[in-house]
Amino acid sequence: NWESVEQDTFTEAEEQSLPPAEKEALKQRQAAIKRQREAEFAERRVAATEKGQSVLNASGPCSPEHPYLRRKGVPAFGEIRQGHNGELLLPVRDASGNLLSLQRIFPDGEKRFLTGGRVSGGYFVIQGNPEKPLVICEGYATGASIHLACESTVFVAFAASNLPHVAGIA
Repeated sequence: NWESVEQDTFTEAEEQSLPPAEKEALKQRQAAIKRQREAEFAERRVAATEKGQSVLNASGPCSPEHPYLRRKGVPAFGEIRQGHNGELLLPVRDASGNLLSLQRIFPDGEKRFLTGGRVSGGYFVIQGNPEKPLVICEGYATGASIHLACESTVFVAFAASNLPHVAGIA
């Protein structure tokens, strides 16, 4: 109410309390929907991993003349590959080395992950001197620059929200 500054929630329907049996049935339906959604999500992750591995298998070595690398002034390190459309392919791996997804970096700098793939907890590693401190950063070009400057092993987390997850692994 703008005139009296009162606040309240209004609904046209009357409040109703469900009988215990109906509440339990509703709770079970919601749990079944959640299980189904989680199973579908897991299937999409498996499909993305299989697609990612297929794309990697069909890819070739990365050209040192790739426009993105030249623009950023960094070389190709680690497992970086190049796809048929000229995109860079960075495998996103978990602590066991399993492929979770791929990051595609196109010549114009656009970045995309595989639909359905998992990034949280995944990283791309640039191996360095084991006597140097480990470094965790957000993107590949930043990681490659740090590696060039410090010779450290660098974990590329791909997103700021993923930094804490990767820190727990590294």
